[in-house]
Amino acid sequence: MIRIGFRVRAQDAEVAYVRLEPLLAAGFEEVADGEHVELVVYGKDVPDVSFPELVSVSRTLIADGWSTAWHEHLAPVTVGSVTVRPPWLPGPGLVVDPGDTFGLASHPTTQLCLALLQELPPTALADWGCGCGVLAAVGAQLGFTPVAGYELDPAAVETARGNGVEAHVADVTTGVPWARTVVANLTAALIANMGGQPAPTEPATVVMSGVLVAHADVPIATFGPLGFVERERRELEGWAAVVMEAA
Repeated sequence: MIRIGFRVRAQDAEVAYVRLEPLLAAGFEEVADGEHVELVVYGKDVPDVSFPELVSVSRTLIADGWSTAWHEHLAPVTVGSVTVRPPWLPGPGLVVDPGDTFGLASHPTTQLCLALLQELPPTALADWGCGCGVLAAVGAQLGFTPVAGYELDPAAVETARGNGVEAHVADVTTGVPWARTVVANLTAALIANMGGQPAPTEPATVVMSGVLVAHADVPIATFGPLGFVERERRELEGWAAVVMEAA
């Protein structure tokens, strides 16, 4: 396995993220280094990439255990009344095992979703792109029922099931099931490809994040034609979450 680091100036980080988004969709690290930022992905067949903002690219062979090495840096995360922690850390909170999926609840987009879920009335909940199932698991703790997760990666689905989530393998861009409430922490590129979703036949609220502030219009541009209106937009550390409703 190879670690690929794309180094850019800090002021160019958002532009670089957009250019690299197809490569970063499965998970990435963002490492600050003074005036520079390194966007890091892991893989075997990552293509060569060049763009004007790129300062340098590094490729480093990674030893066995790379996929969970980041676990050492996880800490409990508290958002509102919800605390999430991995199983190897003691203390209070909802225990969620991230497995080999990227992240747990430390990313700003996940935290935005956690905050917004706590402000919605408990209903049936669908987590599109559930990963390890952290948002679905928190939803169940908050009283949402039934709760189901949908994820393209079969390994992530197994991890989510291990966390008590009724998870299913599904392509979130092609007709995943609706629920009264949907939470979707995806990338802007994935969201933009969801325009073929069938419109919900009943009222629905969608909490959608995973987009930079500069691309916060992508969710409503995609789901507006399905009958949705934007109710709220929030920002955290350069990232955005949008709440949309369809009557």
